[in-house]
Amino acid sequence: MRKTSANIGFIGISGRGSGMLDLLLQVEGVKVPAVCDIIPERAERGIEIVEERTNKAYPVHAYLDYKEMCKNEALDAVIINLPHFLHCEATVFCLERGIHVLCEKPMANTVEECEKMIDASKKSGAKLAIGHIKRFNPALQVIKKI
Repeated sequence: MRKTSANIGFIGISGRGSGMLDLLLQVEGVKVPAVCDIIPERAERGIEIVEERTNKAYPVHAYLDYKEMCKNEALDAVIINLPHFLHCEATVFCLERGIHVLCEKPMANTVEECEKMIDASKKSGAKLAIGHIKRFNPALQVIKKI
């Protein structure tokens, strides 16, 4: 039987993260019970976004450490919106705990880090996806053809 809802943690509220969080909350069946950012004000802003979008339908917790968030919350998946040099460590940590990961682009800084992330996904069975959101951008399609 297919699950119709998902608990998704959000790691990294800065930059486009707050907009992505808002969009995620518009997906039917998605709950975001936990958000994380190392800057307390951004983590609190994450709570505000979730509460505004969901009309406080469920409790939301803010964390300053994604490892604590993953240990304390029952998450099906996480979205990782961190600086690139942190993608590998955070992704592997989550995958090793059976948490599916959507990691923002670029995947990592080195081929070795990418392979480590892929290996962690294969070993745990948790899915790994990389958010290359601009690949269908018409301008980039023209550049690709050139």
